[in-house]
Amino acid sequence: MDKVRSSSQQTTPRLEYILTARAGLFHRRSKKMTYKFGISSSPTGTVTDVAGTQSTDASTGVVFSVTLNTTGTNTLENPTNLQEGQEYVWRLEQDSVTPVDVTFGDNFYFATGTAPTITQVAGAVDILRATALDDGTGNIKLYSKFEADVKAVTTALVNTYSMELVQASSQYCALGSTSALDKGNTDPFSISLWVRPTAALTGTLALVTKMAGSPTGNGYALYYFGGDLYMHLRGNLSPLTQIYWYLSGAATYTPVNDWTHVVMVYDGNNNATAAKLYTGISGIDASPTEQTTTQGGSALTASMSNAASFKVGAFNGPASFMDVMVDEVSFWDKALSSSEVADIYNGGTPTDLTGSSDLVSWWRFGDDASDDFTGSTGQITDQVGSNDLIPYNTTSANKVTNVP
Repeated sequence: MDKVRSSSQQTTPRLEYILTARAGLFHRRSKKMTYKFGISSSPTGTVTDVAGTQSTDASTGVVFSVTLNTTGTNTLENPTNLQEGQEYVWRLEQDSVTPVDVTFGDNFYFATGTAPTITQVAGAVDILRATALDDGTGNIKLYSKFEADVKAVTTALVNTYSMELVQASSQYCALGSTSALDKGNTDPFSISLWVRPTAALTGTLALVTKMAGSPTGNGYALYYFGGDLYMHLRGNLSPLTQIYWYLSGAATYTPVNDWTHVVMVYDGNNNATAAKLYTGISGIDASPTEQTTTQGGSALTASMSNAASFKVGAFNGPASFMDVMVDEVSFWDKALSSSEVADIYNGGTPTDLTGSSDLVSWWRFGDDASDDFTGSTGQITDQVGSNDLIPYNTTSANKVTNVP
């Protein structure tokens, strides 16, 4: 089988013609993985390493984590059992000491006609995305897009701890009403957090809320309901005024036992396009994606300001606790732009937010020396202001070393 070195040219005029006919392929990103007939329901596939020859079986999954062998140049062989129309992802990770080069099988086709040069830096992570398509002759080719050095950090941040909340123990964090986190219907704001659900996303499960109910009162809330992820804004109850957006099938975008960066953005414009939801799965997504949501309710014509507590992991009223790990929660006094969201995501590793403009509060959940996980008397220290959170029904055991 012919191999394509990273420095060689691919001369395939027919493929170039087909690529042109399929305009937009290299710039279109699927909102979620789709699983074709015959592919395992688990997205993570099998990789076999034989002295640096990396073989993948596409019938076992669609996401492949490849730890590069330090014996010399590795070869990413043509995958077996490809399904036409399916998108596949390879995560290529260098050894922490000895980086190596990679060549690609001849089924991988790149828009430039040249195979990419991977990042030969110790510990670097590159992402290869490819869609399997018929090349017009009955052969399936992998039309590929390469994303280099997705693990590069913008600013070094020591992130050692996160907080694990357990539904059965009614665990959450809260802060009494504060004007800094209270918002009216025309006030822009954003909430950023890293979450790792540890159980199925069923029922009503609260992430971040400041709402006088669950979710029946006025205020704002980011939560799961019926397996979907909701951004919900409510004004006065009589007459009721509310607007909400939801992402169907949230387990696809915030999978159980994976760290995901979730960002809720509201621009204060009281209309159907006033909110955006971004997600990015650490270790899989090179950058966050603005998701397509379904909008409901009418315009938010009354203030959602309220005296309810700001909470992480619970509502006011029926609490709707959940099994989840949370980390690096931040509240912003503006509508974050897509580039700002990407900066916070930082290739899938939390970045240092110190000195960021319009940052109101930032809670690190264990990485501040004064963080204390003792229920009712401890605190999760605000890195920016004085909005320290109080943990409830927790102990030091809730401080865990599983982090994004």
